[in-house]
Amino acid sequence: MIRFLFEIQNVSENERSEFILELEKSDYRKKVYDNTLLVIDRLDEESKASIVGKLFCKLIEGKIDRNEYFRLVNLVEKVFIGDLEVIKYKAESYREIERPMEIFRELDNEFFKETMANFGIYKRYYKNKSKYRNSDSETIIKTDYALTTFGKLLVNNGF
Repeated sequence: MIRFLFEIQNVSENERSEFILELEKSDYRKKVYDNTLLVIDRLDEESKASIVGKLFCKLIEGKIDRNEYFRLVNLVEKVFIGDLEVIKYKAESYREIERPMEIFRELDNEFFKETMANFGIYKRYYKNKSKYRNSDSETIIKTDYALTTFGKLLVNNGF
């Protein structure tokens, strides 16, 4: 809970007050409060509470809507923290940062990619490639992966 609250302090008091007033007028008040507390209580890693806190900040700021917030929070709760860290490092790959070697190995791991595709973070792309040997041809199907819109939403708002 402390890591969640630590993230919330990054939102201005004015934005928090406006959010609370708006939420009090809506039918979503109980759902937002109760579900957020339930999820935080069920989290298996403290660092996930920071991600949920950052997502809550984006909800307060209006950068994500309630449905996106609940989908992303549900995802953070279910995905293995190591995989979330790999996604974070992959998103930061354009920057010059130190990355442990296991992160690089994980990025090429087919199990990781398939798991992220099953959670809707990555999308599978199938490419047919033909190999020709003498008169025989052989078709090879290669699978590539890319962040989905949902995956980009997590990367841009949760890390």
